[in-house]
Amino acid sequence: MIELKYDQDLQTVVLHAPIGICILSAANLKAEIVNDKFLEVAGKTSDMIIGKHYCDAFAEVRQYHEQALNDVIRYAEPYQANEVELELIRHGNPEKVYVTFVYSPILDMQGFVSKVAIWLLDNTPQVMARLKTEAANKELELAQDALKVALSAANFGTWYIHSVTRAFVTDARLKELFGYEPDQELSIEQALAQITDEYRDYVSTALENAINKGGDYDVTYSVIGLNDRKLRWLRAIGNLKADPSGEFSAFTGVVMDITEQKRDEQRKNDFIGIVSHELKTPLTSLKAYLQVLQAKANADDTFTNSALNQSVKQIRKMTTMINSFLNVSRLEAGKIHMNKQSFDMSLLIKEIEEETEVMNASHHIMFEEMETVFVNADRDKIGQVISNLISNAMKYSNVGTTIRIACIKMDNTIQLSVKDEGIGVAEKDREQLFDRYYRVESNTLVSGFGIGLYLSAEIIDHHQGKIWVESDFGKGSVFYFTLPLVDV
Repeated sequence: MIELKYDQDLQTVVLHAPIGICILSAANLKAEIVNDKFLEVAGKTSDMIIGKHYCDAFAEVRQYHEQALNDVIRYAEPYQANEVELELIRHGNPEKVYVTFVYSPILDMQGFVSKVAIWLLDNTPQVMARLKTEAANKELELAQDALKVALSAANFGTWYIHSVTRAFVTDARLKELFGYEPDQELSIEQALAQITDEYRDYVSTALENAINKGGDYDVTYSVIGLNDRKLRWLRAIGNLKADPSGEFSAFTGVVMDITEQKRDEQRKNDFIGIVSHELKTPLTSLKAYLQVLQAKANADDTFTNSALNQSVKQIRKMTTMINSFLNVSRLEAGKIHMNKQSFDMSLLIKEIEEETEVMNASHHIMFEEMETVFVNADRDKIGQVISNLISNAMKYSNVGTTIRIACIKMDNTIQLSVKDEGIGVAEKDREQLFDRYYRVESNTLVSGFGIGLYLSAEIIDHHQGKIWVESDFGKGSVFYFTLPLVDV
C-alpha cells in the first residue's frame, strides 16, 4: 500500500518517476496526474488524459481491464498484468503493443481507497524480439524435422565432428552402413578401420584436410561392415561450419549407400568390355580380307578400288570407336595402364603431322615448329589425345578451313593447343564438354558417342595435367592441355 499525506508530495513522486504513472481519482476514475513516461507509452497528450474518465481516455481497451480497476477500489488489493497485448490508439493510429501494468490503490488517512496509481511499462521491443526468436526456432525445428524425414527417406546417414575435440556423433543409419549396431559406439578411428585398405589413407587425408583447412569433402570408398562383413560402396559429402562462439567449427555431412549404383556401373563396364572384345575379332578378320581384296583388285577398276578404300576407312573408324569403349571400360574399372616414359614431345608431334598429311584431304592443317622438350608420359595415349583433338576440330569445322596445332614450353610444363575455325562451343556446354557421353546440342549432325573428350580428359588427369577449351561461339574453338616437363 502507498500512504501519502499530501497531493503535492504525490505529484512530485509521479512526475519524476522513471516509469509511466497515471493517478486516478477513486471517486470518479478521472485522471489527476500523469507523467511523460506514461504519455510516451500511451501515445497520447496530457490533455487527452487529464480530467478525462480513464475508460473514456482509453476507450479502445476499457472492456479488458475495467472490472479489475473496480475491484482494486473495492477490495484495496493491487492488480498486475504482465506483457499484455493491447491495441492502443497511439498518435491517432491503432498500434499493437505489449505492456505490463499495475493498478495500485492509494489510501487516505482513514484507510479508504482515495486514488489508484497505474504503473505502466512498455515491453513491446522485448516481446517482439522474443516472438521473432520463437518463430525462428519453430521454423528451424520444422526444417530439422523435414530434413530428418528427407534423410530417412533417402536412407542417408549423418555425422557431426567437433573440430577441436574430434567428438564423433552419428545416427543409427550411418552405423548400419559401417556394419555397427545402433547401440554400439563408433569413433572416427573405428569408422576408418572399416574402410578397405586401398581407400583408407585417401579418406583419412581428405577428412583431415577438410577439417583443418575447410577444403571440399566429397569422397567415394568401399567398406567392410564390422558385424555383417558386407562390402558396401559409400559416398560421403561434408562441409565445415564455424560455431557462433568462434571457438571451434562443426564438420557435418551425410553418407549414402551407392552399392547398387557401383554394381550397375560394373555390369555396364563388363558388358561394354565383352561386346567390344567380341566385335574386334570379326572386324580384324574383315579388315584382313579387305586388304587381300585390295592387293588382288585390278588397278584399272576404279569403282572397286574406291569401294575397298572406303570400306577400310569405315573399318578403321569402327575399330577406333570400339577401342574408345574398351578404354572407357578399363578406365572406370581402374584397369587402364599408363606406360609412362621420358620422350621428346616434338618427335611425337612430328609423327602425328606426317600421319595427318596422309589421312587428311579436307582441311588446311598447320603444325607450328616447336623446340625439343621431354615429358614423362604414356607416349601412345598422349598421341591418342592429340589425334582426338585434331579429329574433333575436323568434325566440327567446315571443309577447307584451317586447323592450327602448336606446342609451347611454359615454365615447368608444355602446353599444346588445337585451334579450329568451326562452330565453337556455347558457354553453357564448356564445363560439361569433358563429361562422359556428353554431346553438345547442335543442328549439325556429327557421328560419335561423345567419349573422345572424356577419355582425353581422363588421360591428361592421370598425367597430372590440365585440359580445357576456350571458344568464341560460332567462330571457332581452341582446345588446350598441359603436361609437366622432365629434366633431361
